[in-house]
Amino acid sequence: MRDKAGVSLGDEVEVSTPDGFLSFRISGFVQDTSMLLKEEAFGIFTSTDTYLTCFPDAAVSEDFVCYVGFVPRCRIRKAVEDICGQMDIAGDKVSENAKLMGAMMQSSDQYIWMLYVIAFVLAALVAVSGMMMILGSMNSSVAQRTAFFGMMRCLGATGKQVRRYVRTEALFWCLKAIPLGLLTSVVTVWALCRMLQVLMPKWFAQMPGFSVSLPGLFFGIVIGLLTVLVASRTLARKASAVSPMTAVSGNADTVFAAKRAAHTGRMRVETALGLHHAAGSRKHLLLLTSSFAFSIILFLEFGIGVDFMEHALVGLRPDAPGTVNVEEARAVYFSFALFVYGFLAVVALIAAFNIVNSMALSVSARMRQYGAMRAIGISVRQLQTMIAAETFTYLADGLAEGLLLGLPLNYYLYRQAITERWGDVWSLPLWECLVIVAVMSVSAVAAMTGPIRRLRAMSVVETIGM
Repeated sequence: MRDKAGVSLGDEVEVSTPDGFLSFRISGFVQDTSMLLKEEAFGIFTSTDTYLTCFPDAAVSEDFVCYVGFVPRCRIRKAVEDICGQMDIAGDKVSENAKLMGAMMQSSDQYIWMLYVIAFVLAALVAVSGMMMILGSMNSSVAQRTAFFGMMRCLGATGKQVRRYVRTEALFWCLKAIPLGLLTSVVTVWALCRMLQVLMPKWFAQMPGFSVSLPGLFFGIVIGLLTVLVASRTLARKASAVSPMTAVSGNADTVFAAKRAAHTGRMRVETALGLHHAAGSRKHLLLLTSSFAFSIILFLEFGIGVDFMEHALVGLRPDAPGTVNVEEARAVYFSFALFVYGFLAVVALIAAFNIVNSMALSVSARMRQYGAMRAIGISVRQLQTMIAAETFTYLADGLAEGLLLGLPLNYYLYRQAITERWGDVWSLPLWECLVIVAVMSVSAVAAMTGPIRRLRAMSVVETIGM
């Protein structure tokens, strides 16, 4: 009201009532008017005596509310029960600031707790997705170095020493990746906080711009270590099982043992070999397709955030009727939209990098096999078809698995987060499905480009000698 009406301390304002006009002198301005902003209204604050004197006919018992503040780290719900018991106050006469209490994880609102459950599910999906990506990458790396582990056994290394070697190598990756990840995260958070302060100083001017969350850093380190340790456990056991005979027999470069011949009756030989390579090891196929599937699941579940934002910020949309400050509303709305769509973009990039990295490692592990095929007359074009068939087999299985698992979970989370609150009926997230399918298809094509270019540039002798 100060900004709109151009009033200042000591000015007099008139309030229209059914009984006429009342004159008040301004003695101060309230800084936090979030409750009034929610109602899109102006308001004045008077003493109780003034209120009862000036508005006797409008005064009702519901107008009188006692606000209670609590000291930090207080068990608020227990304190409220004690106050109600001592003051003989009925439980239905007490309400809470659900959003503030929810942020402090002390709310009694079931919807707030349901949001925490959804957040936990999404966090678990992120952790499992990261674990699957690391496991798939390390699996290809271990398969590519079968000869190395066989030579270790030839030199007298025990299976326990090989397992310890693989786990130590994984932890060494953590020494580089975890500090880099934490540093990138902190700088990103600082940049986002600064953006909010610049775009919406009225709302976020008091937000600390360069603070560091110690609990966030701690849990980031714990999740990173646990993910790598769990992922490396199975692969360490696999590496320790490599026999010395494998290294000296000349078969160390065989990634997967052929259990049956490729079906070449209804398709070209190179296409059949690509499909056969993809299905050669069920464990390897499951790891790659599951890592692709979790990328799809992540995108579908975090896509619910778009609908949640549209409902939660409906009063701040620039086209909302009765918006008090269009520019400020636009800044708030588009800032939150940037966060939501930005996170979806990050999930899509994770899916793209995962596909490119996994296929690059898978092709590298078979490089000597491709060299032997070229030596017996297979052209680079045929190898390209073979790699494409293998890549799109992984992609198709990953898409099928991701959609079959992601859509039911999307339905459940949508009902809990949106339907229970605003009544909207779930519908098929068609645009999310189309976007993630397009991203993964383009990534699969890009994943084949690098290995094929390497094969074209290398001679047969160089390929076999790798």
